Amino acid sequence: MLALFVLLEVGLRLFWSNPNAEESLQKITGMCLEMEGHPTRLWAMTPGVCKSAGVTIEHDENGLRRWVDSGMPLRLMTLGDSSIYGHGLSDGQTIHEQLKTEINDRGISVDAIGGGIPGYSSEQTLVMMDDFGWELNPDLLIVASLWSDNSWEYFQDREWMQAVNVPFLHLDKMLRPIATWSWLKHLGLGNENALQEEQGINRVGWIKEPNTTALRRVPLQQYAENIDRLMVEAAKRDIGCVVLQLSNRQEHTSSGTMPWQNYKDAQDKVATRRGVPIAKMQEALADSEFEANLLFQDLMHPTATANKLIAGLLADTMGDAGWPKNRLIPDPEPPPFNEILSDSSTPRKVIRDH
Repeated sequence: MLALFVLLEVGLRLFWSNPNAEESLQKITGMCLEMEGHPTRLWAMTPGVCKSAGVTIEHDENGLRRWVDSGMPLRLMTLGDSSIYGHGLSDGQTIHEQLKTEINDRGISVDAIGGGIPGYSSEQTLVMMDDFGWELNPDLLIVASLWSDNSWEYFQDREWMQAVNVPFLHLDKMLRPIATWSWLKHLGLGNENALQEEQGINRVGWIKEPNTTALRRVPLQQYAENIDRLMVEAAKRDIGCVVLQLSNRQEHTSSGTMPWQNYKDAQDKVATRRGVPIAKMQEALADSEFEANLLFQDLMHPTATANKLIAGLLADTMGDAGWPKNRLIPDPEPPPFNEILSDSSTPRKVIRDH
């Protein structure tokens, strides 16, 4: 039986290719599979070289932008979504690489890891850290989860993650490199509907049915608790934290209270509770001489110019707080975040079909 399996596996690798996989690769990027379904985090970036938003990017085995471990005594790690990942930017233009350069220029030797994943909420980031993030041994986390958490969608992350976290999808991910498994799936073995759910996040339709109007992907209360939980876990591991409060084009061109301000207020509350510094991107960019079109690629994603200003802001915030002598370890003494928060923002219809 073993010999037959080996022969089948070798034959499939030599003479058979998965037509469904080839179709997906061509449909999604035309170059490589930029994202793939993930059984616990909904999606992840595919290891290897991919083209994203016109930029060629290499992902490591964890799906993060490939980084160089040069053995520096300190290691920084940024956490967040596409704004932190570096949407549309080459490696050297990202926040984590520009922060590394800024810190090194100030005479402190660091390595930097870009832990941002496009579309990731604090729910997904917590699972990512448990999956492999803590094992990367960062000395300082730049916590910047915001936009994906407060966005209006037809699904909520916690419910969706529980729905797709089923044994078959774990088995499929584990066996995916085996050609025989892919061939058997192609012949119809297994729950094909579950596979489609796992492989094509944007085709999930059933999860929006109960919600005729949109919901926050991560409700405000859960968001505050998630950020707090991340900091408490960091404190247990003797890892420091800084909160980076993001801003977007609308905040730099309009006035008035924005519908995500309550999420920023939650960031302030948690940072104060744990005694960690908070760097506010809006203040740094407001003081610059650049117009909004030089700071943002679109409505949200910062340009390389903006990231350089953000890197300087973070370096100043860390330096003013006494880092690295002061490790900026969150205060673990306060109990888990228990202040009741209320989201008074009016739900909006979502035009996109998820």
